[in-house]
Amino acid sequence: MRKAFLAVAALLVSSVSPSTTLAEGPIHIKRTGPIGSVDCPSAACEAICDFNYHQEFQLSVNIKRFMVNGWPDHAVRQEDLWVLHENADTGLTLTEVDHYTLLLSDPAYCDPTNPAPDCFWWQDITSSGQNWHLRDMDGKLVLVRSGRYIQDGNTGEILWATPKGDPDFVNIICKALGGAPAP
Repeated sequence: MRKAFLAVAALLVSSVSPSTTLAEGPIHIKRTGPIGSVDCPSAACEAICDFNYHQEFQLSVNIKRFMVNGWPDHAVRQEDLWVLHENADTGLTLTEVDHYTLLLSDPAYCDPTNPAPDCFWWQDITSSGQNWHLRDMDGKLVLVRSGRYIQDGNTGEILWATPKGDPDFVNIICKALGGAPAP
């Protein structure tokens, strides 16, 4: 039995040619972004709510990029996001801590020599995990949503979502801060 197994294994190994697709080990990239902020409306963004919206955030990312023949095949991004959302007109502030995973597949472009983790556009983005975890300044839980959604990487359109997985940012955050989406 062992000799038969070794013969089959040797046959399989000998049949690998230089043109055979070979998967490589993943490339690991870890980074924590600087604290950023957004004020809307402003020159940087359009009005998203019917009040002046302010946001501060920090993102920590652990990326595993899987390569085939030196070209990206897919990637897995584990992200931790800390956000402060504020209705700048009323001072109402909510904090958010989210933990989720993105599966990025079918890359459209990448320069394999570029070390940046986002050097290409993904055709399909699947997100799963805790999408929303909002608390008021007293630590009281305001909103929790988790689930899964699939997004078109080119258009941003949500192609499929579990009932609580849809990341409708504008609708959720504007209502949670006591307003409505901008007209």
